Amino acid sequence: ELFAEKYKNYSNIYLWTVDERHVDINDEYSNQRMINSIFSKSNLNIIEYSYEEDPSHSAKNYTTTVFSKVDKFNAAILGVGEDGHIASLFPDTSALNADEKGFVQNEVNILTRWRVTSTFELLKNIENVYLLVTGDNKKDIIEKICLGEKHISLAYAEIDKSYDYSSPNTAIDSNNVINGAKTLVLNAANADNLIVTCTKENKLHLVLIDSNIDGVSINSYATVDGQSCSEISFENVKVDDSNILSTGEEAESLIKETINLATLCISAEAVGLMESCYLKTLEYTKGREQFGQPISNFQVLQHRMVDMFIESELAKSLLIRAMLEVNDGSDEMYKHVSALKSYVGKSGKLSAKEAVQLHGGMGVSEEMMIGHYLKKMISIDALFGNADYHLKTFS
Repeated sequence: ELFAEKYKNYSNIYLWTVDERHVDINDEYSNQRMINSIFSKSNLNIIEYSYEEDPSHSAKNYTTTVFSKVDKFNAAILGVGEDGHIASLFPDTSALNADEKGFVQNEVNILTRWRVTSTFELLKNIENVYLLVTGDNKKDIIEKICLGEKHISLAYAEIDKSYDYSSPNTAIDSNNVINGAKTLVLNAANADNLIVTCTKENKLHLVLIDSNIDGVSINSYATVDGQSCSEISFENVKVDDSNILSTGEEAESLIKETINLATLCISAEAVGLMESCYLKTLEYTKGREQFGQPISNFQVLQHRMVDMFIESELAKSLLIRAMLEVNDGSDEMYKHVSALKSYVGKSGKLSAKEAVQLHGGMGVSEEMMIGHYLKKMISIDALFGNADYHLKTFS
């Protein structure tokens, strides 16, 4: 209704239905009926869903109709229900698994009716996607996270699993009882809830768990860069169906994208650290004198600082490319993020080591940031796959 009021005079906007119940437009459950009512007083163009008895025919006809009128999809407004799924993109349904960009008939057992739904392949290529979160529980959690009132940690890594996050040993049985252990869980000591990766019937599950529930044991410690990290064990932890956030291919896609975005973020932090190492070292060498002149005049030190500058600029270029690929959702975004992470993993530590050496003894003092930068670089390289791992991924 807010959208209809704000854009009612725009005649160049086309509206299409992401997810439609396969019912006649006169049916009280028809989304199209609701849309027509809301936008009846606007100049917007509504691409109407046409009901046919066979849902596959309705899906094909709606695909043809929409694509004949729209050549660029600018935005989609999607609802996230209490069940945790967007539109009708439930696990193992045709809309989630289809390869084509369009609309498909979608049998959703949990909703006990047919739907005609935009495929995930279509939705992920739309420029802007807005999620409307429904359900009091979900709203409350997200609002508290945004306000800083609630902390949630992702427990995904396991001992002896290296960087394989898709097949955890932590298991959830048919009674929704979880057993297993997680390692290197960031900020778990302060977390109110944990999102835990588990395996059930050979499928990946993402489960939301209260960190204070019986059976959860957390052993926390400080990392080399001063962060809080934890080892967590789960012993007969019972959860409800409502705590299962995602399963199967959807869960695998979510964890893969989450790790990829996290890798991009810490790589961006590393690029900033590399530039800061160079700038602070340049400033320090200009102010420190030896043999009656600033040590920045010594050519051998100039060469080393030029190398630091070049490394930081190359890292910036890789970062910009990776950000563009991720923003566009390209097929090669994972490859470009791996290229960036591999580069900053090696060059970042090298720049920080050079900065420490050019600062001399002051470089390892607690009072100066340079030593802390080196510790942070070591930590960043180890997170979400080190330089060697991402080099292999890239190649």
